[in-house]
Amino acid sequence: MSPSAFLSDPVAWLARLLREAPGLGARLEVLPLWALAALLALGAFVLAAGARRRRPVAAVGGAGAGAVAGVGLAGLLGLSAGLLPAIGAVALAGAALVLPSLFPFAAGALPGAFLGAAAVPEGARWVGALVGSFLFGGLGLLAARIVAAATAGAAGAGIVGAALLGAAGRLPALAPLARWPALLAGLLTVLAIAGAAFQASSAWGGGGAGGGAAPPPAGAQPQHA
Repeated sequence: MSPSAFLSDPVAWLARLLREAPGLGARLEVLPLWALAALLALGAFVLAAGARRRRPVAAVGGAGAGAVAGVGLAGLLGLSAGLLPAIGAVALAGAALVLPSLFPFAAGALPGAFLGAAAVPEGARWVGALVGSFLFGGLGLLAARIVAAATAGAAGAGIVGAALLGAAGRLPALAPLARWPALLAGLLTVLAIAGAAFQASSAWGGGGAGGGAAPPPAGAQPQHA
């Protein structure tokens, strides 16, 4: 899957990546079942509570955004994927770990750059990409809680899917997931949406168990026992 193919049709590129998911499952089959069970438990935890802390979800989301940016940059420069996705993932994950707000900005800026480049004449695509990235990056900052919840949902679903694919060769009940990628995609989509919805109120340091108590209203008098 070349970077230029990603730039020309990102949806088809991602669909092809999904069709290659059973190959990942074959590589994970070397893991013992207890390790796959631990991976499944980790995925369930990320689905339920992965978005509650800023820095961990920012690092994971930054890694994903950096990898996609690396693929896109390779396509723009006419290069093979090579090390650019890995470099982008490590660089943006580290930067987002230090400055978490970089993650929701990057998550919005990436699709904004593609849309901006597609919305202007060919000679002005760099300008369109720049304007689109800043516009959508700002929207990502405003919707940081939603972005964090969606990222945790997608990451948790991906981890669960990897564990299920790894066990599919040894558990006949899971074999259809490896044979029919569309079935796997449907399951992971449902899990990702459910995980994002479950965490939306507590994501990115919001309320709930992971967000801490809300401050008392201004002027409220302290309560004494």
